[in-house]
Amino acid sequence: MPSLAEQLVKNASLNAHLFTDRSKRKPTVSYLFTGRDADQYDLDTIFALGQNAFLQLCSQTDRTLLPQDVAAELDRSIEGFLVRLGPYLMDAPSGKVIEWLVRRFRIHEFNIDAVMNLFLPYHETPHFTKIVSILDIKPNTLWSFLAPYKSAAQNIQRVSLVSEMLRNPDLARFIASLLPNALKEQQAHIVHRTLLAFNAATLNEFIKRSEKMDEGTGVLLVSALLEPLQMKGGDMSRDAILGSYVLLAALSQKSDLAPSMPIHVSTGQFMYAAVAFCQGQEQLENVSESTVKAILRLPGINEEVTAACRWYGSERLLVAITSRIMPKLSETEGASEFMENLIATASMPDVVLTHLTRLLVKAILSAGTALKERQLLSMAQQRRPQAVQKVTQETIDEDEEQKEAVEELIMSLSTSQALPSSSKTTANFDLIISSTHGDSNVRAIAVRKLVAVFPSVSEGDEVKSIQRALLGRHFTRPSETVAKAFLAIPTEYVDALASSIAAPGSKPKRAVLRLHLDFLINHILVSLDSKHQSAVFERLLLPFLLFSKPRQHTADLVWDAVDQVLKTTPEAVELLKGCPELVKRDGGRTPETMAAANAAIASKSADNILRSDRFAQHLDTLVSKLHDENPHPRAFAYLVTRALLERMSGVHQVEVANKVLDTLQLEQLPTLDDLHETQSLEETIKQEAISKAVVSKPSSKTTLAWLQVGVLSAIAQIPQPANTEIDWFKKLYSIFNSSGAAPSLAFGLLQGLFHSLKTDVLVFLAGVWTSSNANLERLQSLALLQAAAFLEAHVQEGDGIDFQTILPALLVALQASNQQSRLASLECLKRLSIISQGKFIQVYKFDLIYGANSESLQYLEQVDIQHYLEALLAHADHFENDGTYLPCASGDKKKDTEYKKRVLCCVLSHVNALSSPTMQVTLLQSVSLVTDKAKLQLLLPTVQKLLLPNHTQQEGLLLELLRSFNDSAAKELNDTNKPIWKVYTDLLQHYLKPDSAEASRDVLANALEMGLYKKLDTSRKVELCQIWLNLCSEDASLQRYCKQLLTNVLNEVPVMVAVLDLYSPTGNISGERATKRAKTSDAAEQYSIRQLSFLSEILGTKALPGSIELISHLLQVLNSVVQALSPTEAEVNYTEQLLMSAVETAASGVSDIPNLSPSAIRVDVLVELIRVTENPATFHQALLLMSNLTRLAPESVLHNVMPVFTFMGSNIFHRDDSYSFSVVQKTIDGIVPVMVSSLKASHSSPLELWTKSKDFLHVFTDAVNHIPRHRRTKFFTHLVAVLGTDDFLAPVSMLLVEKVANRIARQSGQDSQSSLELPITLVNSAPLPIRIKSLVVILEEAERLVTRVVQPEDSTSLFLSPTADADANTASPYKRRAQALITFVGSTFTSPLSKPAAHASQPDLVVKGLVALATLNLPEPHLEITKASLGALNRLLNVLSALDFVHAVASMMEINDERIQAGALDMLSKRLSDISTAARQSTSPSIVSILGSIKTILDKRQSDFVIISAALRALSSIATTMEATEQGALADLVPVLFTIIDIDGNQTEAWQALLPLSKQLGPRIIPYFRTVVQHSVRLLKQETTSANAIYATLQALLSSIPTFWSMPEVLAVLMLYIDGGVSSSMLALVKTLTKRVSAKVLLPSILDIWSKLHASASDRQLAVFFEVVGRTLRSADRPAILESLRSIFKMFVDGLPAFRPLFRRLYDWAFAGETVEVNHQIVFIHLYIGLQDYFKNLMNPYMSFLLAPFSDTLSSFASGSSTDPELWKATMSSLNRSLANDDGVFWRDDKLRAISTGLIHQVDVCNKQQFNDGKSLLKDTLVAIVESVGDDGLLKTINLNILMHTRSEEAQVRLYALQCSEALWSSHGNKLLGFVAETATFIAECGEDENDMVVRESFRLKDAVERIAGKIDGL
Repeated sequence: MPSLAEQLVKNASLNAHLFTDRSKRKPTVSYLFTGRDADQYDLDTIFALGQNAFLQLCSQTDRTLLPQDVAAELDRSIEGFLVRLGPYLMDAPSGKVIEWLVRRFRIHEFNIDAVMNLFLPYHETPHFTKIVSILDIKPNTLWSFLAPYKSAAQNIQRVSLVSEMLRNPDLARFIASLLPNALKEQQAHIVHRTLLAFNAATLNEFIKRSEKMDEGTGVLLVSALLEPLQMKGGDMSRDAILGSYVLLAALSQKSDLAPSMPIHVSTGQFMYAAVAFCQGQEQLENVSESTVKAILRLPGINEEVTAACRWYGSERLLVAITSRIMPKLSETEGASEFMENLIATASMPDVVLTHLTRLLVKAILSAGTALKERQLLSMAQQRRPQAVQKVTQETIDEDEEQKEAVEELIMSLSTSQALPSSSKTTANFDLIISSTHGDSNVRAIAVRKLVAVFPSVSEGDEVKSIQRALLGRHFTRPSETVAKAFLAIPTEYVDALASSIAAPGSKPKRAVLRLHLDFLINHILVSLDSKHQSAVFERLLLPFLLFSKPRQHTADLVWDAVDQVLKTTPEAVELLKGCPELVKRDGGRTPETMAAANAAIASKSADNILRSDRFAQHLDTLVSKLHDENPHPRAFAYLVTRALLERMSGVHQVEVANKVLDTLQLEQLPTLDDLHETQSLEETIKQEAISKAVVSKPSSKTTLAWLQVGVLSAIAQIPQPANTEIDWFKKLYSIFNSSGAAPSLAFGLLQGLFHSLKTDVLVFLAGVWTSSNANLERLQSLALLQAAAFLEAHVQEGDGIDFQTILPALLVALQASNQQSRLASLECLKRLSIISQGKFIQVYKFDLIYGANSESLQYLEQVDIQHYLEALLAHADHFENDGTYLPCASGDKKKDTEYKKRVLCCVLSHVNALSSPTMQVTLLQSVSLVTDKAKLQLLLPTVQKLLLPNHTQQEGLLLELLRSFNDSAAKELNDTNKPIWKVYTDLLQHYLKPDSAEASRDVLANALEMGLYKKLDTSRKVELCQIWLNLCSEDASLQRYCKQLLTNVLNEVPVMVAVLDLYSPTGNISGERATKRAKTSDAAEQYSIRQLSFLSEILGTKALPGSIELISHLLQVLNSVVQALSPTEAEVNYTEQLLMSAVETAASGVSDIPNLSPSAIRVDVLVELIRVTENPATFHQALLLMSNLTRLAPESVLHNVMPVFTFMGSNIFHRDDSYSFSVVQKTIDGIVPVMVSSLKASHSSPLELWTKSKDFLHVFTDAVNHIPRHRRTKFFTHLVAVLGTDDFLAPVSMLLVEKVANRIARQSGQDSQSSLELPITLVNSAPLPIRIKSLVVILEEAERLVTRVVQPEDSTSLFLSPTADADANTASPYKRRAQALITFVGSTFTSPLSKPAAHASQPDLVVKGLVALATLNLPEPHLEITKASLGALNRLLNVLSALDFVHAVASMMEINDERIQAGALDMLSKRLSDISTAARQSTSPSIVSILGSIKTILDKRQSDFVIISAALRALSSIATTMEATEQGALADLVPVLFTIIDIDGNQTEAWQALLPLSKQLGPRIIPYFRTVVQHSVRLLKQETTSANAIYATLQALLSSIPTFWSMPEVLAVLMLYIDGGVSSSMLALVKTLTKRVSAKVLLPSILDIWSKLHASASDRQLAVFFEVVGRTLRSADRPAILESLRSIFKMFVDGLPAFRPLFRRLYDWAFAGETVEVNHQIVFIHLYIGLQDYFKNLMNPYMSFLLAPFSDTLSSFASGSSTDPELWKATMSSLNRSLANDDGVFWRDDKLRAISTGLIHQVDVCNKQQFNDGKSLLKDTLVAIVESVGDDGLLKTINLNILMHTRSEEAQVRLYALQCSEALWSSHGNKLLGFVAETATFIAECGEDENDMVVRESFRLKDAVERIAGKIDGL
């Protein structure tokens, strides 16, 4: 997103949608309101609604009704908030907050502890009284002691509070924990000062008043007091820490703290306490040595000391510690590190640092070798040098005798550790280093010592080092030694001294200055050379020469020094000779005298400069000081410069003025206040007046400004020398007119300037407004106005001066872009018009303005001037508003022709005479629209100057002159008698050179393109083309320009032909071309071909007119190049290609094809070029051109077509590049259609057409091996497309197959596929209808070939007839070709055919053709053809669509050949299942036909076994995928299958076919259903291999028609199962039978079987029978069983006459044996559970056997004697089922009472035995027993016994008992409604349980009870 877009998005109003047009925006989205209503509410209203709603929701929430976890969360939030409110409780807003919490959340009732936590620190304030008065204080609570204060409305005093703490340990614990709890919050603002004070004061008094503190209270206090000391991290309050220490100290007085008590004091805490202790004390006098050692041993003491230095009062502790450490610094462990850390601490108090430094200095002075003390003092010197300097100075002041030792100490501290190796130079090196030290005291000591040792130094490097050190300090004493040192480095000395005493802003003391000057003059200056003496004058004396108020005494001092210099070395101050006498004065100096002295000094210095032999040197010095940073020498330079200018004259004065003005670099007058009305400019800018300003304020900017004005006024008064133009007049004019702050001053200066110019003012002003200088352009209008004033003066004088010499300048001003300038120029014209009315006497300054060029001027007569001025003024309005109007103001072209021509000649003569290119350009632009033949003639002299050697011309003027060569000059250029054409061609050749400007070339080209070239004669045009082509050949950089120009203008065919003739090579054009040509070095020939190349490139790259003449001529030139020049030259090949491009372009432009003779366009030239060229690009282009020319000359191309394609096949086919391939394609596109059209016109029969075009096609097919493999397919596809796919796909494919026919005959499978890859791909690329048609034609050719094989005497025409006589007389070639074609047809079908296209293209034709070939009765040697036909047929059928495939199979079934039929059926059986459902539906008609054929085959008894098997497999596939329309045909085949099954020939295949029929036919199989079952049962009783299929068939019948199974079929299958062996297939069949067949059929069948079996059945049979019975009963529905229940029971009774004794026996086995086995009991109960699940309540009477054992079992679990979980679970499951299934008959209250107690005891058992999986089972059983109970007493007992378990010691038991009770109340609350009271008691008890889960479960039970009985809180 752009930055602007981002800013707009950021600044967009959030309410922008409110300001949009509501009629153009979407309605407001609202949840509560409709679209219109929503627009009525703004955001503020919606916010108020939401706020009120939120308050309503809050007010509707009662915290007493909140769940326990939500209420707890609310309490935590309130407590956290109240803690954070502590620091602000005394603020008024806090009271409002407390009021809201009291009213909203009733914190005075539910959060008393949190409220007291907040208010206790303020217990003596009225706020505490207020809160206590509303607290809900209950008796016997922690806060009951506040009840009297509540009633009395009083606050509690600390004494009373502490007294209560002594009585109540809980209150003491609460108060002691206030501060630790706040600290744990890790938020500093929570620990406020009131809380700290309350904690310290209260606990301190509590400790003091505790007479005897028990252990619990001590631990309480210690843990609370240690909490602040043990907290890590955060911003701990120092007051809290100190308070803890105070309280611990008080506590230690009352109680002995055990050694194990965890009192841990960190080093930081110690430092806090120690600093706080010492802060209020006087300075500690002494600290014991052991204390100091203990402090130093503290971990992290150094870091803590660093932190403590920032605290107030830390200096008292640190001074005491350092005083103790220093005497034994090296002996005390850790002392050095402590001291180093202390010195390195930036925040160390100054008192400590001074004390420490004093100790270190004393220690070092007393023991000189104290290394450690020296290191520490060095650290102090580096970090705090002021302190060290202060201490050392105090030490020297105290004892002068120690000064030397102290200085040595200071020097040693400042010396670097990296000392030179020579001991001799070590001391000097130390002094040098110390002289650069940052401490001034150290520097002073070092310099004094360096001066002392310098005479004894002899080494060169050391001497230089000392010299530089002394220079750096600028302090010397009058000493020959120092002078000697400085004379060795004079430049450095002068630089150093100047930067010290004479730098800008420096104010040296006069004593120091006198000292330096005396030393300089007496010891240095005499020995310096002239260069350095000059430097001394300029840099050291000059800044002090002028007198001023701040420096008058300093100036006197310096002038005394100058006087002394003049006596000793006068040449050093030559500029000041005679000046000391001018400044000497006995009395005091006043400003007037000082100003006079300065003026006198300047005048005398100027005189000295004029008389000096070193004038240039002094001038340079003076000018350089004009920009000096120091105001004093700068003022001196300005004063002297002005005086010098006023004293000079002539050329020298001008030179100096120019130099000064260039140095000043002023663009406007300095900023000054304007002159007053009474002030005179002359008096103001006098030298004396300016000198006074220098005296009073030498550094002022105003002073500098007046100095500059003075110099400028002096320059402005310089008169202009004769015949000399002074450029700085314009500079001064610009400066004087660029100041708006002081107009009077500027006006006065301008007057002086104009006074100097006199009558040349108008010329000067014209130079200003015509100047191109950017600084003067802004002054154009002003100059014009001043010129108007000048002319107005002449109007008034009437002196008869002709100002037409100024008229061109005014014309230039009329075209200015500034409107003010144009208006001012009109004013000048008006005055010229007035002047022109009088009589002219002389022409104004014509010789000055134009100089030597004045002779060429053409003047206008006075009448013409008057007329011209009137014409200009008549268009004044246009000029005022448009600066470009002048070229348009030419008036009527037909009027005043002669007058206009005279004006034009006058203006152009001024153009020729002017020397200002800017004015020339502007004047030429003013007449740019004038078209007159005289214009170019008049400008010819100026134009000819352009051709002069070494002539430089302004670009704008050059362009304007070149623009004069436009179409209006065409007549002059065509005139052979005038020299203008020669000038024009010279200009072209000159300004088209590479070194010329591009703009000039563009102007020339634009003129030619805009009409000049068109108006030139043909000969001129040809000459221009020759010039441009010659330029192209001479310079490569001009090629682009000249080519572009020629491209734009060369459009006429005659000119093109003439230029082509001009550059066409000569040679034997008509003769034969030599194969080789000797190389030639003839420069003319090479030049000619180069120019022809450029011409060809131009013609070949532009649009050419469609001219047959041009095409023919281009081909002739191409023939000349081919015949005359060597083809090995790259230039020749390039030219040939360009000429062909031009031919192609011209040919493409021919739209109307004329009736040309074959010789009109010589295509044979291209054929010859194709034949002889060795360049592939030329070859390609010739082919393409040949293709394109076919449209224009088809007959000529046809005559040469075979050579073209022959050459193409031999030269281009083998090239493997895309371009060559595209060339071939385009050639074919152009030529082949012509060939085909010609063949089709003469041959209408396809076979005849193919035969006649066979030779032509062989050109391409024979070259197949030369074409790169990866391009063959694309090539032949394109060839066939051009030839016509419908007509030529078949012959081209057959010719390609013919080439590999011999190979195909020996190959098979994939090899033949590879050999036929090209024709296969070619055929497959065609549309399917054409493809099928071509394949049918190919099969016809194959059939003709086979016929020729069998009948050699047959004379039918063949396309693939052998060419050789030997091959033509034998059958082998025909056989191989026919076999290859058949194989090819089969190989083309490699992928499935799309259904719609395949069906429309009738692939059956190909099938029939292949079938016809396959069914030919061929002799044995030719069976390969039949084999190939069958293989092709199989391939074709494999790729056909489902519909075509099935249709083809149906067609094959009509062929009376069992082998073909068997194969077709076999293929159908394999592929039919792969057909999709949708496609399968469409094949039904064909499938019905196939089924008819299958029925016919199966009906034939004599059919072969193979075809019957294939028919049965196909029938199975058809039946598996059967459609509805095929059911009838399939049903008709079922009896046929039974016939085959009875024959036992194909029995297995028949059953496999019958299987899907059984599944799919549905009701249609019913007529044959019984037959199927009978056959199945009969065969299954026998040993048969079809068993699996038979079983599957029966299963299918059970699935498809289960309702049609009757007793006979069921009895047959069941008896087979009972009597026969039990196999997995049979078992699966019986399972399906019992599930699928109706119980109304199965149960009678079973009873019928039982009537036959029960008397004589074996055990196995009975077992199998009852298994069937069990499966039947399990699957049967209840009504069916009830309907036959009596018969079933009778069956059971008959089968098991002693069921009750059997049950009894089983019971005895499980429960009444001598040894009771738990496993037996479990097995029996599980058996009984199974019976319960099946017979439901029918088994409840047998529960009378089990009631007592179950009670015993439950009792044993309750007592703990039984622990088996399986037995317990089985017992509970059986009881649960019995209770659930009971219908009120068995389970009466007596039985329920007997079993209930044992069941309720299992509540304990489940938890003790960890029967977690059985808890839900027991709970469900208890719910079931309550459901059966009708006695209220028993209900009460059950309810009470369960609730009694809630008083168990085990929490899990209590929890589970509550869950069971909650289940009872949820399920049968209405029956238990009378026992609410007793239940409520247990709920209340559990609600106060210590286990949260029990409490939560009690709430759930409470909710269940309240859902039935309402609120139970009051019970």
